[in-house]
This record gives sequence, C-alpha cells and structure tokens, in this order.
Amino acid sequence: MAITAYILAGGKSSRFGEDKARVCLDDFRIPVITSLNSLLNSLFAKVSIVANETDRYADLGYKCIQDKIPGKGPLVGVMTALEHAETEKALIISCDMPRMSKKVLKELLAIGERITGSVICQIDGETHPFPGIYSRQNIELLRSLVEKDKLSMKGFIERLPDIEYLKYESGKVDFANMNTKQDYEKLRR
Repeated sequence: MAITAYILAGGKSSRFGEDKARVCLDDFRIPVITSLNSLLNSLFAKVSIVANETDRYADLGYKCIQDKIPGKGPLVGVMTALEHAETEKALIISCDMPRMSKKVLKELLAIGERITGSVICQIDGETHPFPGIYSRQNIELLRSLVEKDKLSMKGFIERLPDIEYLKYESGKVDFANMNTKQDYEKLRR
C-alpha cells in the first residue's frame, strides 16, 4: 500500500520566537525542515510540506501546499494533507521534531501498511499525534471538527474509528519537540 509523507510547517512558532523549521541543530547549518525532508525522502516516493503560504520555503527549494485555513493549527494541517494526498493514507510529522529516526518511521509504516485505519504513537500511555499515519477515510470527521472550530488533535484522535497504537517507553528522544529556545538548546547538546 502506498503512503504519502507530509511535513506540517504552518505554525506561527510564537513560543519559539522564529520559524522553527529554519533553525539548524548541527554544525553543517542544515535547517531542520531540510533534514526532515531528507529523512522522509529516504522512505517515501513523495514528500510534501503544508504551510501557511505556498512560497514560505521557496528559498530552500520547496513549494508548499497552502493550509486550507491558515493559522488554525495542526488539525487543519492534517485535513489539508489528507485532502491533497493521492494515496489512501499519509504519514504526517510536524517540523519541530528534529531528532525523529528512520527506525520509528519504519515501525509506523509496517503497521500502517497492514491495517486500514490510522497509527498513532504513545509514550508511557500518552498519545503523540506526530508522526502518525492518518487515513483519508477520516476527512469528513476532520471537516466536521474544523467547521465546529473544534481544533484539538487529541479530540480528533479520540474520535478515530479505526486506530492502532505504536507504544514506546519514556526517554525516546525521537519524539522531542522544539517548542521553545530551551528545547532547542537541549536538543543541540
């Protein structure tokens, strides 16, 4: 089964203070979005970026898919990706996960290719929406939630009719988010 990959990069990065996708964690000065794109390209035939503007990363050589409703958060990004996907499922990751590993993505894919529904990660029982494999069969649910302005990823995941969890124990650096400058400094070390 073919699965398409999407990077959500439409956030305002308000807590971070600048575009998180453009920061570099390494001495090679490679932006996080470029590293994630390279990682995903090693596993997927097609990788797309969902952002607020189509030219947001044009200087890096990326044309983006514009969020259906810019500024409304990751739930709208997921809806945008699934509406755009030409495959039945999409692996979706946020741009603020610079330490995601190929191993975790392969484990998600292994489950996603054998079931019809979505695959979401859990760490010590806590749900992490990204990276996750989401099915196009949930587009109507997404549209309904967005129409009602119920934009919580947790609320969406709780309503998914067909879901399997990939479970991990705490300490998995792959899932570390970069929401603040302190997170950034911690991930650099």
